Amino acid sequence: MMTPFPLFRCALGCVVVVLAASVAHAANARGQVVHRNGAPAVGCVVTLLNSHKVRSASVHVDTTGMYYFESITAGQYNLEIWVNPQTPTAYRVTVTEPSTDLPKVTIP
Repeated sequence: MMTPFPLFRCALGCVVVVLAASVAHAANARGQVVHRNGAPAVGCVVTLLNSHKVRSASVHVDTTGMYYFESITAGQYNLEIWVNPQTPTAYRVTVTEPSTDLPKVTIP
């Protein structure tokens, strides 16, 4: 009589391999947004758009002017800084593994 355990072990092993492969491409990125006078741009929204112009991630600037993206796919993005709801300021950035310090952005 054959038991299903060897098949289960194989299936579980395949799942582990797939998860490990997707984690291997994860990256982190951080940057800072400040006003011309040097004050942190607290509350601004920072968005990453992928090559298809689809939002990949969106975060708020903290009290020190910093923002953080965690576990995103490494690659090229359009970085949008939303100071007001009508017009973002856009930049082209590249995120690499394991982490990337993005350029400081100064806004009016």
